[in-house]
Amino acid sequence: MSESSASSDQPVIPWCVGVHDAHCHPTDTMDATASIPSMKAGKLAIMGTRSHDQQLVAQLARSYPDRIVPSFGYHPWFSHMIYDDSQNEEVNAEEHYSSVLTPVPDKEFMEKLPPPRKLSEIIAEIRDNLEEFPKAMVGEIGLDRAFRLPIPNEQPKRLSKYHVSMDHQRIIFLAQLRLAGEMRRGVSVHGVQCHGVIFDSLKVLWAGYERKVERSRDRRRRRRKVAPGVYEILPDINPSDESDPEDEDEPKPYPPRICLHSFSAPIGVLKQYLSFPAPSRLWFSFSTTINAREEKGHMEKVKETIKELPEECVLVESDLHTAGNEMDEALENAVRFVCGVRGWSIEEGTRKLAENFTAYIGEI
Repeated sequence: MSESSASSDQPVIPWCVGVHDAHCHPTDTMDATASIPSMKAGKLAIMGTRSHDQQLVAQLARSYPDRIVPSFGYHPWFSHMIYDDSQNEEVNAEEHYSSVLTPVPDKEFMEKLPPPRKLSEIIAEIRDNLEEFPKAMVGEIGLDRAFRLPIPNEQPKRLSKYHVSMDHQRIIFLAQLRLAGEMRRGVSVHGVQCHGVIFDSLKVLWAGYERKVERSRDRRRRRRKVAPGVYEILPDINPSDESDPEDEDEPKPYPPRICLHSFSAPIGVLKQYLSFPAPSRLWFSFSTTINAREEKGHMEKVKETIKELPEECVLVESDLHTAGNEMDEALENAVRFVCGVRGWSIEEGTRKLAENFTAYIGEI
């Protein structure tokens, strides 16, 4: 915590209740991970993003099993390095990059890119990690319309004009979602400038599994007047009309738990999520490092989103790339921000957020 925070008149964060990070990347600064045991934060949901860091995530999970919730997956920024081998076993690298990057790069640019890996190998790798860590999740996965490839081997880094096609990103995204559904694991989803495509992709997997929603007229039939203007709803005496609850451990095409991290979609998209009878449980996480920074210019939109959410759907995250005091401070700022927007006391809000995180990682 910074000196300014420690010396202020703000209520003290009850760290002992459990302030957990729903999304972070400490593997990007491995030297700092030795500070994890001394952090004030409770559990850290750490994300895999590419080939390089999958085993680093596993290494931290083995080193700090009580503190780390490992997540294995491939971020959309690295999706171009994967080719869909469901139709063709082998593919020429130039042919692959020509088909998934837009506009089509020149040969010199493509020759600097690494050989692409098979999607089937990526899925097998993630599966192996999930089997080793029964509480692990899938992440960070998703879609990003704004991303442009950096120019290879250039320092300082400069961005090229090349994007990864949305069709290709979606193939990689759906494959990882289906694996999470098969193994009944939560997912952490990245989305930038493609919120509608993400929602539509999830709907494809949810199709045929939508939650049963009682019709208004059926609910009215169970209403009984107990006093003038006062009614009670009688229990359903014929529950056989509804299908039995599905076995949570049975493989499905969709993940059981989904966090839309650093959620920044328009309020209309949020209402789509909240009104749709999704069979997955949904959470939305917020930070002061990404989507709730004053300089981002959309603070009011973020506040509106947080106010609109059911209280059990809110999470906090740091999305930071280094463990230690900086991550603790980012989490504290996120807790204070969310509590302020929701009108919760710090004690009450910290408890609610801790309960939400516990549910998200599948421990309740």
